[in-house]
Amino acid sequence: MSLPPMSISQSRVIFIIAAAALLLHTQLFIPWLSEAAGIEIIVSWFLCAGLGVFLPLLIAAWVLLEREGPLRPSIWRERLRSKLDSCLLLPVSLTTGPPIGVDGPVI
Repeated sequence: MSLPPMSISQSRVIFIIAAAALLLHTQLFIPWLSEAAGIEIIVSWFLCAGLGVFLPLLIAAWVLLEREGPLRPSIWRERLRSKLDSCLLLPVSLTTGPPIGVDGPVI
């Protein structure tokens, strides 16, 4: 099954929305969360970027894939052109995810 690529205008819209969300979070929400909660700026960064930028992008990808047909794990790999098996992604991200230079556990 061949999946058609997105048009340049569709890609631009997604990019502009994600860039605006990242700018908003880095300028407003990350400093505010760091001050209000009294947590390190890096933790605020992970929370704000993860929940405010990357999670909406993942949801947008899910919605776009749903519009193309029934979701299967193979369609994610095919669309993302990933050669890596998806079952490897979680263990790899969990073992390589902790930030370098932190004295103790972040959470």
